[in-house]
Amino acid sequence: MKTITSDQTRTLRESLPDADTLFTRAEAAIYLRRSVPTLERWAKVGDGPRFNMVGGRALYPLVELRRFAGVTPATSHSEAA
Repeated sequence: MKTITSDQTRTLRESLPDADTLFTRAEAAIYLRRSVPTLERWAKVGDGPRFNMVGGRALYPLVELRRFAGVTPATSHSEAA
């Protein structure tokens, strides 16, 4: 199994365009800092982030990866008031 460095993970996270982006299972594994076999196992048992099957490939919407990871958009103090 190929090891992903923290620099590669940081680069991936910093280059994310928007919530409509779809990730392959390998890309989702990098984003979540998990292995591809872990995501495969989660998919088989119904755990993990939601994904869509497109052309036989599992694709993970960024919004679902963020939801699963517990990442929420920051709210400014002026918006909270």
